[in-house]
Amino acid sequence: MYKVGMLSIDKKNILNLWYDLKKTFHKNTNEYIEKKLIEEFGEIQSSIIKNKPILGASQWYLCEILFLEKNVFAIQMEDGHIENYAIIKYNQEKDCFNLVEEIKIDEGSEE
Repeated sequence: MYKVGMLSIDKKNILNLWYDLKKTFHKNTNEYIEKKLIEEFGEIQSSIIKNKPILGASQWYLCEILFLEKNVFAIQMEDGHIENYAIIKYNQEKDCFNLVEEIKIDEGSEE
């Protein structure tokens, strides 16, 4: 679970909260870090994303990035079969991204 403001984000509520997160946080941005996240996403998914694509998919595709708070992003990704969400934090000192929380949503999942 990850807390941002008064919201707690976890597997049970990520789908319901995503729309509210978009409304609340879409205007916030850190263009430098967001661009870096997009450029390095291939490396990021192979090094810190734990859930792997399924059914022959070879990678996650980045769908959306929300800047939650200083150096913290919520990302939505999919492989064509399932959705995966992650909270990622940028470590300025080490110039790298770290996984805070990851939430895989299986197709047809009721959670």
